[in-house]
Amino acid sequence: MRLVKISSYYKAALEYYYSQHPQIISLSYYEQLSHLLNFGLGWADFYSRALRKLGWKAQEIIANAWPLEQMWAKENNFSGTETEIVLEQIRRAEPDVVWFQDSINFDSEFIAAVRKLPSVKLIIGNSCSPYSRENIKAFRKFDFLTTCSPKFVKEYSDLGLNSLLLYQAFDPEILEHIEQGPKKFDVIFIGSLIVGREYHNERIDFLQHLLHSGVNMRIHANIVGSRPMDILKKQMLFIIKKILDTTGLYSLVKNQVWYRKSLGINEFPVLKFLGRRLKQSINPPLFGINMYQTLTEARICLNQHGRVAGDYAANMRMFESTGVGTLLLTENKKNISDLFVPDEEIVVYNNFDEAAEKIRWLLNNPQKIEQIAQAGQRRTLREHTYLNRAKKLVEEIEKYL
Repeated sequence: MRLVKISSYYKAALEYYYSQHPQIISLSYYEQLSHLLNFGLGWADFYSRALRKLGWKAQEIIANAWPLEQMWAKENNFSGTETEIVLEQIRRAEPDVVWFQDSINFDSEFIAAVRKLPSVKLIIGNSCSPYSRENIKAFRKFDFLTTCSPKFVKEYSDLGLNSLLLYQAFDPEILEHIEQGPKKFDVIFIGSLIVGREYHNERIDFLQHLLHSGVNMRIHANIVGSRPMDILKKQMLFIIKKILDTTGLYSLVKNQVWYRKSLGINEFPVLKFLGRRLKQSINPPLFGINMYQTLTEARICLNQHGRVAGDYAANMRMFESTGVGTLLLTENKKNISDLFVPDEEIVVYNNFDEAAEKIRWLLNNPQKIEQIAQAGQRRTLREHTYLNRAKKLVEEIEKYL
């Protein structure tokens, strides 16, 4: 069986990658693709390699890596928009299965066009983030959705959508590309700080609380939407979207970039300040292999989910930190014991004060940090790998074919 996975990386992650490797755009398509995948952004080609181990033919298309896509178009004598190039890539690959890791940036019309391709037997979506009414229209075009949280399984079921719980994972081959050495940091946070009630407002409060509690930590963060002008623009988009939706005029602008951006704003945006102390503590964001390397240089990795996760643990940082052998300190969610044994393989907290208290205790007991970190890594390398997730995905696909 042949599968094509469609990915889109965070804009900041691609900017980071191309700033680190500006010369890469002069290489051929497959040289660029190989280099970008080896850099380890997002899921990279972790699933494709796992599927190939299971006997599948699998390949990646990175839809928003524009220099890469332009090179493919040039080498294949094709001219078109970004989405037209992606559609042509899928057509020429002749897949049996198409899996949209990015199901937010492709509308129902595009997915319908993929459905018409003669080789395609099954189309899978993926979503574990805030979604809009327009996104749901696209979701209905998929045979089923993969999602990283039991919360979304229930939500999609209530919407009449088929879904598969597929937790995030870790690729053990990452360990071959990073160096293990002396710990440089006691506590680290690496991640995004996206201002918005569905996103990371509580995470911002968490980091501010720890700083004010005297916790010495290293912070690498991608900050999105913290400036007053950013909030004002979002507020205007939210109001205009509401008017267009109410009057039924949204169909006239549904393909406009600004309107598509507004679809992810499900609540009226409120101003949220990071605060001077937090701003001064933030270092530039890290992505890919550089992120994994820095993560392994810390004793404790902080994790705090966005509000969209609700009562369930779901994000990638849990498996990235344990995978590289760094102790994970995360919230005590409903399903956490399905993933790790609290206080044996990871450490959990129920509130901000408890998190600060546990950090202080752990730093005074370094042997306990090492013991829990090693146990957490063993659990991740045993159970939470992309190969294990791929096996579950294949079992689900076979039910539909």
